[in-house]
Amino acid sequence: MVLDSIDPSISLATGQTASVTVRLENPTGIGVPHRTLFWQVIGTNSASASPPGGTMATRRGGLATFSYTNANPGTDTVRAYYDRFPNRMYGAGEPTGTATITWN
Repeated sequence: MVLDSIDPSISLATGQTASVTVRLENPTGIGVPHRTLFWQVIGTNSASASPPGGTMATRRGGLATFSYTNANPGTDTVRAYYDRFPNRMYGAGEPTGTATITWN
């Protein structure tokens, strides 16, 4: 499976809400619905993210969206992944996608 970020780079004022959409696809490019994806803010600015991570379910077309805010200026990297080896942690070989959120 492949996980791509639809919005790979976003710039917002601190305190606004970032919404990131990802798409989970099978090897032939068809979206996969009804799967649980995990997401997390990683990097030096992650401590001020609210919330710093969570889950989301793919819907029709394999799309899923999550939202969060950050009170501090700086750059966040957000990772979304399909937990193919169900342990609630990202591991090598699991489909993943990232987005960069810049807070001004």
